[in-house]
Amino acid sequence: MLSIICQKNGKKSGSNLFYKSPFRNEKTASFCVNNQKGFHDYGDGWHGDIISFVQELYHISPIDAAKTLIQDFSLPIKIEQKTDYKQIKTQRQKNLLNKKVREALDNWFNNTFIKLCDSNKMNRICIDTLSNNIKNITDFENDGLTNALQYLYNNQTAINLWIDEFINATTEDEKIKLFRHRKEIEKICQ
Repeated sequence: MLSIICQKNGKKSGSNLFYKSPFRNEKTASFCVNNQKGFHDYGDGWHGDIISFVQELYHISPIDAAKTLIQDFSLPIKIEQKTDYKQIKTQRQKNLLNKKVREALDNWFNNTFIKLCDSNKMNRICIDTLSNNIKNITDFENDGLTNALQYLYNNQTAINLWIDEFINATTEDEKIKLFRHRKEIEKICQ
């Protein structure tokens, strides 16, 4: 856009165009324009973006420079609206709160997933230990190991289901759905 504003034939050097400075008379082009980076005037060391260029060229404020660019290039931006600073402040506070909520959700999600994995590992160790201690069917019935093993197998099934849910939760909405079941999930992790 800066190269369009300068409207002189510039000398190309890589992705840069060099022009004679529009701010002073010079014989050698020392005003470098890069449409991605802005401009740099090697004659006086001044550099900036398109807003500061237009501001200096027309001796206007930055907001008026932006309005000039919007009008001159027919950009699809409404400039008649007044700025509602209270609304901007409220939106910034809301964005900050949303960021903190997202961070808290991610923290809960990651910590709970780790707890589920730890519970899974511990539950498997308990199942293996009890299974190895059962020597015959009478030990199984007499020692009350039936209830213990049944509880551990049920718990293992629930843990595996929740781990699958955590693995498949890729969006924020899916994480929120899991968070709504946090009491049930955290009970299994105890």
